[in-house]
Amino acid sequence: MWLNVFFIVFVMGIITSIVGVLIGNGINSKRSNIVAGLYEISAGMMTGIVCFEMLPESIEISNIYLTLFGCISGVILTLILDIFVNRCKKIKYNSINTSALIIIISMSIHNIVEGIAIGSSFVFSLSLGISILILNLVHDLPETIVVGIGLNKENTNMLKKLIKAVLLGMPTAIGAIFGIILGTISDTYIALSLSLSGGCMLYIVACDLIPSSKEISKKKIVSLIYIIGLLLGLFIINI
Repeated sequence: MWLNVFFIVFVMGIITSIVGVLIGNGINSKRSNIVAGLYEISAGMMTGIVCFEMLPESIEISNIYLTLFGCISGVILTLILDIFVNRCKKIKYNSINTSALIIIISMSIHNIVEGIAIGSSFVFSLSLGISILILNLVHDLPETIVVGIGLNKENTNMLKKLIKAVLLGMPTAIGAIFGIILGTISDTYIALSLSLSGGCMLYIVACDLIPSSKEISKKKIVSLIYIIGLLLGLFIINI
């Protein structure tokens, strides 16, 4: 089972990353409203995934107390990782665009956590696993577009950019393996994986995506895109 899940998640993650990077590579980074809108819709969809799917499933599998513990632990874990990434920003790189590297590192860590949720979901049920996988891929697309915009600032050829896009798809698949291992131990670990991943994603929404959007654009119309993303996530869950 783990090999099939790894292959599916790996291939789908690579396709999503390549498509996002190609789209982002063609967008002018000076068009701030587009970039901010991508952050907002990604944040909205992530919120919808967590609040309407992942946390309710975690509560149903276990209980509210374990779900809250996992969610809070996820927030704390991501905070620690965020501090580490911010310290990395002070390092000078000669041949690599620093901002793009930081984005890739952040997304890789984020994708590993998402992969754990996907893997443990597949252990619980095929339908839940497919649902979480699709939702994560859909919300990853706007993020990879933002990565593509960041990579567009580099003076490198398209092949190197596509290689980086492929590398973005690997952490999710690796995380899925860990999720399967945890999920096969007991349902409690499935619930913990979902709530832990949910906490990580909520932190990214509150402390990364939305603040980044507000730095780029102050327009209220852009902020309303968050609601569109939230409703879109709800719609996809209930298709």
